Amino acid sequence: MIIKLATFLLFTLIFTSFFGNVKAVQEASSGTNLVVISVRDVTYEQVNPLDGSKYLIKRIGEKINMFFSFSSKSKVKVYKKLVNVRLAELKFIIEKKEMGYFEAATKRYFTTVGQLKNLLVSSNIKSEFMPIKEELSSHISVLIKLRDSYDPSTAEWRFVEDDINYVKGYLDELSTE
Repeated sequence: MIIKLATFLLFTLIFTSFFGNVKAVQEASSGTNLVVISVRDVTYEQVNPLDGSKYLIKRIGEKINMFFSFSSKSKVKVYKKLVNVRLAELKFIIEKKEMGYFEAATKRYFTTVGQLKNLLVSSNIKSEFMPIKEELSSHISVLIKLRDSYDPSTAEWRFVEDDINYVKGYLDELSTE
């Protein structure tokens, strides 16, 4: 038991020192003004899907962070950060033209947004509905710019369009709650 605890603490220390300074995507304000972010405002993560084992460690760290978020409000906070991370990863994949990771990145984005929406609705955290709606609304402009880097007849365009449509659907669900 002590070995497991020591291993976990060591891993946590390494993880936080290595990934602790990752710059998050600009967060939307909690006021009533719609915040629109541009593609250039979405900064790349230090570790992206192309980074192999580093990316795997990052994803495991995200899972561990979620596991140790006990309250619904703390889980919402983690998901808010992850939604921004997934948007930054999607931007990275699209701009670097890494098509081998493209489909997974688009799915990872809308899945994380859906998990956030489901948590908000199931936990009935209405105080977060408006801030989350504003933040997700700001993502739509970024997704549109990323989508428009492809020809509308391509599968890539449709995948990003699906992300946009999923986000809009989630926003509608938060509006009716």
